[in-house]
Amino acid sequence: MNTKQQPLIAPMFNSRHRNIKKYIINIELQGTSHQVSRKLSVPSNAFVGYLGEILILAMGWSGKHIIQIKKDDIEYVTPADVRRGFLDDVKWLNSFDTTVRDLLKRPSDQFFIYYEVAGWKHIITLEKIETYDSFEYPVIDLLSGEGCCPPDDCGGPLGFYLMQEDRHDRNSPNYIRFKDRLSRCGLKRFNEKQFNLRELKFRVQDYQRLMAYIIEGEYMPY
Repeated sequence: MNTKQQPLIAPMFNSRHRNIKKYIINIELQGTSHQVSRKLSVPSNAFVGYLGEILILAMGWSGKHIIQIKKDDIEYVTPADVRRGFLDDVKWLNSFDTTVRDLLKRPSDQFFIYYEVAGWKHIITLEKIETYDSFEYPVIDLLSGEGCCPPDDCGGPLGFYLMQEDRHDRNSPNYIRFKDRLSRCGLKRFNEKQFNLRELKFRVQDYQRLMAYIIEGEYMPY
């Protein structure tokens, strides 16, 4: 008799898919004067609900704010969003029943992720489709990147612009406002060029390990 318990939440990958491909995707943040981007490999059967959370972590955000996934005029939402009743005038589909392959079918295809109410927009672009080697286990992996995302709670693109304006003149009264904004974001300093591949790669891996354990009681083979 099979005594294995049913998963408490939806799985991260669609196990019904065959011929899983490796998608190389680029995610680029809009609304900053400096380049903030990440490149990841993603199995084509990954559900976009989990992928959205992983992409936000890969960018360096905390992940504590609302994440919205959109393509064309459709929003990809969670069951919790449906229960809250915020979708009366919105075309929507379940993000835990929609895979990356459903949204990105050929190179240059795109979808969008919005983070925080203030509206940080990310453009996700499929760069190329590859085949997994026989020894590869299909997981989401951060490959490279550039730049540091703005601090959480800085007030969106406008708030971040004001922070940047205030930071350059230490003799300006506005410099105090800049330091105050950094403090409220939990930071002492901000380096827009900072990018720690090892640290962000671990965040991506750790999230998948945690979710795999919660869902299936198993560990990811990193």
